[in-house]
Amino acid sequence: MEESFKGAAGELIERLVALANGGVGTEGSWYDIAFWTAFALGGRLACVIPDTGRDASPGSVGEKMRETNEVVDRATYFDLIRERMAELVAQQMSEAFLVRAVRDQIRRELVHMADLGDASERRFAMRQRLEAAISDPDSIATFRALLAEEDPATAQLPDEEIEARLDVMAKSPMLDPVPLEQAVDRWAAVEEWDHLVARQLSDEVMDEWLAAFVTRMTR
Repeated sequence: MEESFKGAAGELIERLVALANGGVGTEGSWYDIAFWTAFALGGRLACVIPDTGRDASPGSVGEKMRETNEVVDRATYFDLIRERMAELVAQQMSEAFLVRAVRDQIRRELVHMADLGDASERRFAMRQRLEAAISDPDSIATFRALLAEEDPATAQLPDEEIEARLDVMAKSPMLDPVPLEQAVDRWAAVEEWDHLVARQLSDEVMDEWLAAFVTRMTR
């Protein structure tokens, strides 16, 4: 049974951070949940990423993010989330409103990840666009310009090299249809999140905190 609230500021934030840090479903989900939370909160979190303990694949988005953002350990990252939420509350944002918004955003992202049909359609569409770009001079020029923004030397790459890079991206396993087993696991994560929220951070639970908070403030 969850410990009852004392009505102190920050109690809802602490409970949300604990839920997010615990993750749901497969190991490593805490990273996705933390990333969604940080994206919603902004501030310093926009320039920081957590260390997963695994090396990013060469040329991947993860590798690029490590090059352009500060990397901190898991505990520090959640401390920064806690601090950012406290900062927003200090700027007169309702703690209950903020926690409810982040809680619900996490669920929306979990559902989005679990939508097998939608995810597979997006991947198929991306693969089609990349395959079409391989034989399109304008698309090749656009892709070369994007590469040159990060590395000016790539502005001199021949069309054949650009085509080869686009081909590698189009054939990436990341664009394969989402396996059914993975979708099942993701829907299980949604159900687990719903169960945890219902027990620890439901609207009724937050109303209990708000009542205790008001009582504490009016004594």
